[in-house]
Parts: sequence; structure tokens; C-alpha cells
Amino acid sequence: MNTQHPWAHLEPITGGTYQKWETVGTKIQGEIISLSQRTDEESGRTYPQLVVSASDGERIVAASQVDLRNKLLAELPNIGQQIRITYVGNENIGAGKTIKKFDVALKDAAKAKKPAPVVEVDDDDF
Repeated sequence: MNTQHPWAHLEPITGGTYQKWETVGTKIQGEIISLSQRTDEESGRTYPQLVVSASDGERIVAASQVDLRNKLLAELPNIGQQIRITYVGNENIGAGKTIKKFDVALKDAAKAKKPAPVVEVDDDDF
């Protein structure tokens, strides 16, 4: 079984403005133009990161929030797809802690450019 992150082979993102999720109802919508993964230096956690071409320019979505990360990994969006992400509120998870909750919608999956499959190659293959 391949346990490699599904976007591990993608290039790091450059350019754009980071999307902030400070106010419930904050929304970003547009075409996915880049996908990658990012590893948090402090925690070592890996999460998806994508760039969306939105009406106000290129926005970097760092899916470090648990709910957004899980939804993107479940959907595995592709470059070329239209995406809408909405911050819908917080959920109390106990012990005085909350997590941010998101709605993620994708369309135009047939037009999306599928990422190249991950293929492991060793010296015997050449």
C-alpha cells in the first residue's frame, strides 16, 4: 500500500496572497491553478495547499485546519477544477477547544487536469 501523501510529487507554491479565515461566512471561489503539500516546521504535520484564481487575484489556501484538510484530502481536487470554500463556523470539541468548520464544493471535474500518478523508480528501471 502506498502511504505517500497524494500531492507529495507536486511543486511548492510561489506567489499569491494567503487566504485568512477570521470571519464566519468568509468564502473563496475560483479555479484551482496549483496544488502542493506543506509541512509545518513546528508540529511536523503535513497538509494540502492550493492556489485559487479568484476574482480578487490569486489566493493561497493553506489547509492546516483539521476540517478543511480532511475535506480536501477526501475530495482530492485537481488543477483546473472550480472550487468554493466557505468558513461556516466553529465546533466545540470539548475541553474548551474548538475547530473551524468548512463547506467545500467542487465542479467541472471532467475538465480538470489530473496530476501525474506517483511512480516509484529505482536504478533497476533504467
